[in-house]
This record gives sequence, structure tokens and C-alpha cells, in this order.
Amino acid sequence: MKLYRPYIPWSVRREVIERQMREAGVEPTFVAKNATSNQRAVRFMLEELFGGGIPVELHHDPALVNRQWDTRKKDYVPRANDPAHLVYLVKDDHEIRTRVRGAHGQHSDLALARKRKRVERKKNKRKIRWPKRKLQSANRWPKRVKS
Repeated sequence: MKLYRPYIPWSVRREVIERQMREAGVEPTFVAKNATSNQRAVRFMLEELFGGGIPVELHHDPALVNRQWDTRKKDYVPRANDPAHLVYLVKDDHEIRTRVRGAHGQHSDLALARKRKRVERKKNKRKIRWPKRKLQSANRWPKRVKS
């Protein structure tokens, strides 16, 4: 099954970077606040927060693989583009968190997905019902008659 990954609009990306800057205690400059578009504002803010020339990626926390799918709303729970569950990470940190290990010593996102699938597979496994029959003695020799 292909994983549904919706496009993340620039307005949501702007909310994410503004939240991260507030949490880090960094005040955006006048140019970043009054940029002509959300895309330009996000690029200015990323440069202010992480420095120029460092590749940065947007990370879903928790990963989309590990979220439940709501069939009625046709979206993940929590929503895929929820700004509260998105965070910008340096590219190397994003790779480590996704493939090697998670935050605070937790399993990586992919390891958690494999673990969840394994548990579901065990839960849905068919139980084998052994036929009921008399147990036979291991000793096949006739019993000794006392004289």
C-alpha cells in the first residue's frame, strides 16, 4: 500500500518555523516578518534559525507511517499537515531520527512501523487447534505380570 503524503502548504510551513523560532527564543527580523510571500518568509526564517547553507527538512512527528488512518475524513490522526506535529530538522538529524534511532533513545520511525506490523500480524495469526485424542503411553512393551 502506497503511503499518502499530502503537500504541505507554505502557510503551514510558516506556522511551523515561527513556532520553532519562538521555542528557541529567536526573534525573526523585519525582512522575514514582512516578506512578500510565505515562501520567502520561510526561507528567511530558516536561514536565521539554522544559518545559511545547511540543508533542512520538514519532519512529521510522529511519522505518517505510525499514525492511524481515518477513513471517514480521509486523513491521518492527527492530521498530516497539523503544524503542531511538524518540525524542521537538519537533514542529517532527520535521517538519523527516521532510520537509525528516534528522539530520547526511542526506536526509529521505521523500526516502530515494523514493530507495529509484527504485533498486528501476530494478533491476526490463526490459532491452531490440536485434535483431542488419548495420550498413548511411551512404553510399548506389555506390562509384566507379577507371579
